[in-house]
Amino acid sequence: SFKWAKAHIGILGNEAADAYAKLGTTKE
Repeated sequence: SFKWAKAHIGILGNEAADAYAKLGTTKE
């Protein structure tokens, strides 16, 4: 679900993208 976010935010910082990805997995 958050694959797009990880790819999009990956431009700003992989760490932030990974954090969002983890949040997405937690909510799901």
